[in-house]
Amino acid sequence: MYDYTRVTTFIPNFAAEKDLLHVARLGLAQLENQARKHGPLTNLDSARRAVSALEVAIVSAIKDDEKLNQAYRDEAEKDFGRDGELEFDYGATISHGTEEGGAYVQGWRWVSDTPAIRALKGLPEEESESRFLNYYRCEDCDTDWEDEWDSTCDDDCPSCGKDFSPYMSEEL
Repeated sequence: MYDYTRVTTFIPNFAAEKDLLHVARLGLAQLENQARKHGPLTNLDSARRAVSALEVAIVSAIKDDEKLNQAYRDEAEKDFGRDGELEFDYGATISHGTEEGGAYVQGWRWVSDTPAIRALKGLPEEESESRFLNYYRCEDCDTDWEDEWDSTCDDDCPSCGKDFSPYMSEEL
């Protein structure tokens, strides 16, 4: 009898591939039932080999796809990852573009509690911290922007994503 659960662990997020394999397995199960009722079938071994080959091909394609996905995750971490600010988990969801020549990579962006969030959580108001209005200029694409932070820290250019230090800061 064929082991129908053998490849299931390799196909956690591939619905179409799982459906295809499920249909193939159902067909094979029907052939095995016929063989039990009516005696040996000449095409049963061929069907088993076909389902096994399909299984191997699907698992291979999924493993290749996972290598590509991990390469996208690694690039995202290298180019944009900052501990405590923007992080990419191993196994993060990847959404491949069709014509763009790239992919979206799911990441985690840290968001600190604001007074409104603290109020929603039922927490007391924090004592006021120092706040700074930082002014930035991107040397690569000549974009100017400003952003309010609790320190005079670097920020990413909203146009090209490069990291820059403020050229001027005002305490608020």
